[in-house]
Amino acid sequence: MGEAIAGQKPEFTRFSAERLLTDACGRKLTARDDPPVDAVASAATPKGSGLPGLVKLLVLSEAIR
Repeated sequence: MGEAIAGQKPEFTRFSAERLLTDACGRKLTARDDPPVDAVASAATPKGSGLPGLVKLLVLSEAIR
């Protein structure tokens, strides 16, 4: 899946970030969660670091704290 994220469209990266954040928070995301999801997805897209990079960005984001 890591290589899949690196080469996909931004929509796929955002969807992946949303799903991972949903699991990490243990709750359904709301509209209030859109800014952190967007920030993580846009930071992950140009780096192309795949799943490990996306997970790292999510863990370091304010949404998890």
